Amino acid sequence: LAAMAELGAEVLDGDKLGHGVYAKGTSCFDRVVERFGKDIVGEEGEIDRKKLGPLVFSAPQNLQDLNKLVWPAIREKMLARIDESKAEVVAVEAAVMFEAGWDRDMDEVWAVTIAPNEAKQRIMDRNGFSEEEAEKRISSQMTNVERVRRTNLILAGTTESGTQVAANWEPLKKRMKSDVLLLESYLPRTWVALCRRWGVGEEAIRYWWRRVRDRYSEVHRQYHGTQHIEALLGLVDELDTAGHLTRPDLVRGAVFFHDVIYEPTYPSGQNEAESAAEWRTFVREAGAGVSEGDAAEVEQWIVRTAKHLEGPASGDLAYFLDCDLSPLGAAAPVWAADCERIREEYCHVDEPAFTQGRLQVLRQFQSAEHLYFTSWARERFAAQAATNLTQAIKRLQESVSPRGAL
Repeated sequence: LAAMAELGAEVLDGDKLGHGVYAKGTSCFDRVVERFGKDIVGEEGEIDRKKLGPLVFSAPQNLQDLNKLVWPAIREKMLARIDESKAEVVAVEAAVMFEAGWDRDMDEVWAVTIAPNEAKQRIMDRNGFSEEEAEKRISSQMTNVERVRRTNLILAGTTESGTQVAANWEPLKKRMKSDVLLLESYLPRTWVALCRRWGVGEEAIRYWWRRVRDRYSEVHRQYHGTQHIEALLGLVDELDTAGHLTRPDLVRGAVFFHDVIYEPTYPSGQNEAESAAEWRTFVREAGAGVSEGDAAEVEQWIVRTAKHLEGPASGDLAYFLDCDLSPLGAAAPVWAADCERIREEYCHVDEPAFTQGRLQVLRQFQSAEHLYFTSWARERFAAQAATNLTQAIKRLQESVSPRGAL
């Protein structure tokens, strides 16, 4: 935060904003005292946090009740301060940024993560808490794993963080000026048009664009990134123009969300399940004009991408699944590059294990009676896909077998 301030940012301390919203004489003060009793009020007439804290963290419901009372008031005060600020960048420090939903109001979220034991010691030193009290505070917060997944930039909890801030400052300001409603490149333009057809408001369009874009821009994605989504959407546009799709916008929605959660270390099916859940969250929170039946159907389509070839598929689902497997039938140089990118996504897996797993996947595709469900895809991709699969399997086999042993 000191580095941000030196670069010209106005820094708002969420904790201090929180103290102010339930100061004596405020409506929030009255509501908190009504909920937790007059015993939390100190000699000076203000709420004594040392008295309130043990009550709040003694039971999850107490914490939820306090959050419901103070988080909206903090947000209102925070947004007012942001609106009043003359600074080009306003940095808000808040430990509960995600839990409170304030990340929706930010252009980006940067986070510092530290080991739980170190976090516990800092709380004990700063607040004079016992070890038990500090552990209760930490257990009430989001885990580092979930926080990292939802963060745009992870800062080192060391003296190096200032260097990281400086290196990322100008790119941040450039991104902040990039209003998705004004961008002319294909992917954001397609997103905005789709959302507008569904009656999504401008703020929700912006927020969900950032959320989807940031997911597909995660550092570990080499293949499952924005370029993959752009390619599939281009095919959907082509199918739509040719009149093949009954509900083309639902297919576009499925494309945007089908890989929105992608963590290579997850067990089979988890990425697809969480991506489907993210789709339903979008429909609900963005107020998208998609019926319950259509939303549920798209959810099933996304889950189905975990096992493309298991079971029948027809209509829009068939075209969606065929689009998703279209890269198997890409031109040889493109296919080779895609294979390299997929290997990079699994850099955490050693070579023998990756080779065996990759062979299993490719052989399943190769042995399928029909790799594609639609005549459109079979005519366009099947022949090249067969060649690509045969050559890829051969190369992998040769990498693990002595010459002449096959």
